[in-house]
Amino acid sequence: MQEDNVELEHIMKSHLQRGGGPLDEFDSRRVFSRLGIPVVPGGRADTAAEAEGLARRLGFPVVLKILGSGISHKTDVGGVRLNICCRQGVRSAYSDMMSAVNRQLPDADIRGVSVQKQVVGGVELIVGGLRDPQFGPVVTFGLGGIMTESLQEIAFRLAPIDRSDAGDMLRETAAWSLIRGYRGREPLDPSPICDVLVRLGDAVSRYRWLEEVEANPFILQPGAKAVAVDALVVVRRTAAE
Repeated sequence: MQEDNVELEHIMKSHLQRGGGPLDEFDSRRVFSRLGIPVVPGGRADTAAEAEGLARRLGFPVVLKILGSGISHKTDVGGVRLNICCRQGVRSAYSDMMSAVNRQLPDADIRGVSVQKQVVGGVELIVGGLRDPQFGPVVTFGLGGIMTESLQEIAFRLAPIDRSDAGDMLRETAAWSLIRGYRGREPLDPSPICDVLVRLGDAVSRYRWLEEVEANPFILQPGAKAVAVDALVVVRRTAAE
């Protein structure tokens, strides 16, 4: 636990020296891991060769995502490549993605790519925590992926929360019908989601430098498996605020 706190403080201080705001996905994943929130296996690569080597170690298929400051909507600028199933595919995807992002954002501070194991199947959810200017620390939950913006149905609780609160949040949303099973599909164990919501509530309550933390999608699968696919962490520009 002490080691986790030391690394979190190091990430925070290093980022504040660069002005604060959103961490790139690689550092956001590091924060998630230190908070005890599972993330999809992956790593960072600075060249096409490094990306290929990392993909081989992870096993195909993989996903490539651009890393850099000020790139909040990676898909919109061509900064995501899915379903990469071979070594040559990694090199092609790397080259195409770099070209696309440079065209769209010529001044972007690109810091390599994130290479991740592609997750197949499961229910896409959104889990998060933030520091609301009026209410203070808050935990959020709902359907993830494209359904987040389409339905705009999110459950909120003031943080910190307990597992009972987390369970109530699940049952308040349309996500619950997918978790409990529908049209003969196997029900999913909600325990991993409850655990994550409690941890997020503890994090935004404890770490005053933490402005926002979100995983969308956060995928729940059979066998009580759950993992964050996309990670976002925003550091307050003045940690003492």
